[in-house]
Amino acid sequence: MRRKIASLIFTLSALIQNPVLVTGRDEFLQISPIAPVVRIGEAVELRCVALCPSGNPEWKQTIDSTPGKVTSSASNSVLRIDKVLETYENTYKCVVRCDGRYFQKRVFLSVYFRLYNIQIEPTHTVQQAGNSLSISCSGGGDPVPEITWRKPDSGSRTPPHWNITRRTGHSTLYINELEPQDGGVYICEVSNGKSSTERQSSVDVWYGPRDVFIDGGGNARENEALALTCRGHANPEPNITWARTTHSQQQRWNISNSRGRSELRIDSLRPEDQGIYECLVENKLGDVRLKAQVDVEYGPRDVFIDGGGNARENEALALTCRGHANPESNITWARTTHSQQQRWNISNSRGRSELRIDSLRPEDQGIYECLVENKLGDVRLKAQVNVFVTVKPEQKAIVLGLSVPLASLSGFGFMIYLIRKILLKELMKRKPLRPEGSTSKGPVSHSQVLAEMALRTPDNGAGSGDHREVLQTTQVNW
Repeated sequence: MRRKIASLIFTLSALIQNPVLVTGRDEFLQISPIAPVVRIGEAVELRCVALCPSGNPEWKQTIDSTPGKVTSSASNSVLRIDKVLETYENTYKCVVRCDGRYFQKRVFLSVYFRLYNIQIEPTHTVQQAGNSLSISCSGGGDPVPEITWRKPDSGSRTPPHWNITRRTGHSTLYINELEPQDGGVYICEVSNGKSSTERQSSVDVWYGPRDVFIDGGGNARENEALALTCRGHANPEPNITWARTTHSQQQRWNISNSRGRSELRIDSLRPEDQGIYECLVENKLGDVRLKAQVDVEYGPRDVFIDGGGNARENEALALTCRGHANPESNITWARTTHSQQQRWNISNSRGRSELRIDSLRPEDQGIYECLVENKLGDVRLKAQVNVFVTVKPEQKAIVLGLSVPLASLSGFGFMIYLIRKILLKELMKRKPLRPEGSTSKGPVSHSQVLAEMALRTPDNGAGSGDHREVLQTTQVNW
């Protein structure tokens, strides 16, 4: 009696759950039983009756050849299976020709041996992170089976955020707020202690980028290679792009992408590559931006020195030395000759240094050198400083007082020189003069001409001794 009741209940449930298994045109075909349920090893008969004249129905299996024995007559066909196997669970169809056309009707044969009608719903679903998830599993059997849940990547334990409800032959797994790790395969296991079977449901959880990070950056030297890596998890898979917050030279960027990972590479760094690099990880559910600072270290460059040249005593001197470098350069001053650095005033700012002397002295003249250096190199520059001495007022008066008589004496002497030259020229034009009593026929010397001129000069009260003195004097002056 109990078995009959259970069979009746099972038949009714099969009709309710599988109304689509019976197909066809009722006015031409009729199948009984309409929802057959058979234990493994038992016999079963499926009867198909044609309701049209001269109909000749025939049983067929939808996948493989029909098991068992088929007996047909003019209006009906019987499929008898003496011993049902588990593999016989399938859909069977009965085909008949009526009025020149073919019609068919289907019936599903449920085969069970302790378990039957195992179902899971849904078999696949896509949900966003934060949404809820509900999976139902059901099954029948004798005795009534138990239903348990598991997830292969969760091990044997049940996660605490799973909510599982159970009733006879049915169980539901519920998750209130999905996390990315909740995606995967869920297995419903149906067992009554003697037999067991499984059904699977695939869950795909979509979520925006998370666990995103950027690697690389920091300090690097000029001409070295740079590699920046950006990673992030997301479902659907994220797209990763790169940008610079300052000016960009992307033509030298080499970018490679793989699943959830992107690398930006610059083979040889330049100072202008310094700056902030940004990676954007995004999909249709969100985006994340990350930044990395890149500092390019290089030795001093664009170095120059300004100032120097000519300056007067007591004037101020300012020498400026500049240069770019990273790390910031240190600038020092020196003299190639003796130095009086105690009067130097040196001020430094970023990449700039000024040496100042408030009042120049003659000893400040010389070559000044500035050294611009950091750990990657150094540059030396030189500047020549010439100090002109200023004449003091009292010294100027003395010089002027002496210059007047000196100039007068020079002018007077020059006049005497011109007069003598003119006289000599006039004498040379006349007939050569000889002293009285002279018999020499040779040329007259300058001394003789002057002596003759002196003898011919009127006495003017002077004695012969005065004439010799003039001659002597004249000879000495000549």
